[in-house]
Amino acid sequence: MKEKDKKTISIVCLIAGFIITLFVVQLIYTLTLRQWLDHKTAKAFLNIGWIYFCMYVYYRLSKRYTSWWNSPKRKDNE
Repeated sequence: MKEKDKKTISIVCLIAGFIITLFVVQLIYTLTLRQWLDHKTAKAFLNIGWIYFCMYVYYRLSKRYTSWWNSPKRKDNE
């Protein structure tokens, strides 16, 4: 497989993983956390905080378990 094809597939998989993560996070939020609050403003702030937290976790996991983060560093060293 060509290097360009691998990069394209990797980018598509990361974007698809990001979108799937957003759907799962919103499902968890809707089914659990949203039920606890009655005030609309509190729901909005909780939603924003929840999404930022989960996207940070997604970032850390993708950085830990994928090697494409190190690819630019390797090219600079060569």
